[in-house]
Amino acid sequence: MLVKEPKYRRPLSSNQIDLLLALYKFRFISTDLLAGLTGKDRSTIYESLYVLVNQGYIGKRYDKAYRFAQKPATYFLIARGIRYLREYDKHSNLSQAVLSNYYKNKNAAQTIVDHCLEVITIYLALQQQYPNVFNIFTKADCHDDDWLINRLPDLYLERKHFKDNKTNRYLLETVEAGLYRWQLIKRLRAYQNHCGEEWDKDKHDDYPDVLLVARNDRTEQRLQGFIEGMLQDFELYTTTVEQLLNADKNHRKVWKEVFEEDELYSLNDFPKLGLLA
Repeated sequence: MLVKEPKYRRPLSSNQIDLLLALYKFRFISTDLLAGLTGKDRSTIYESLYVLVNQGYIGKRYDKAYRFAQKPATYFLIARGIRYLREYDKHSNLSQAVLSNYYKNKNAAQTIVDHCLEVITIYLALQQQYPNVFNIFTKADCHDDDWLINRLPDLYLERKHFKDNKTNRYLLETVEAGLYRWQLIKRLRAYQNHCGEEWDKDKHDDYPDVLLVARNDRTEQRLQGFIEGMLQDFELYTTTVEQLLNADKNHRKVWKEVFEEDELYSLNDFPKLGLLA
């Protein structure tokens, strides 16, 4: 039986539009993570999500497997919400290519969903550890920035107030456990090639420091071994997801440099490359 669309729908509120924009920025998200991003009460956010789901702007992923694994429900843009943002984009800078890709959201692999949630968790941790220090951009934010490395990092950090004696930009990428040796080396070489062959230092200043967040200690150790054999023209640091998420704004020294692995750093410790001793 056909169900008629109501003749009139109340226009979306600014809070509901903000939720759609958060889904654009992060692709998949949970109620708790939205509460962390917006600072709003969890029940208030749930009510807004409920309305958006019922009106067909967003989809909800939750089934028995989620319940047994004690995973939260996740939300994502679907066709109506994507179309709304395409029209909304007349007054913003959303990427049409990103919006087109989001038509695949409903059939996205669970690994993609889990990865998106982890990136948001890291995003929130960095905001808490460095309040009002960095603007933090996601892949969606940077999609049309052709000066960044092809196959964008998970996050791009830019210091809000540039300092002549500090690193002002960072590229952050999470590294899954169990990747083959050739996969890790290929990605490290991609950064080296981008820095050496494509980066315009006159236009963009020094190459950003690269931050690799490993899934576990073993993966970080493997990365450290591969990095030691490189002759990169940029600074590269590692940590693990656990170390990063357990840090707070009073103890942010979780980043290792391969040749000083017993020393830990915070992002405010890193001088510009040209000022290194």
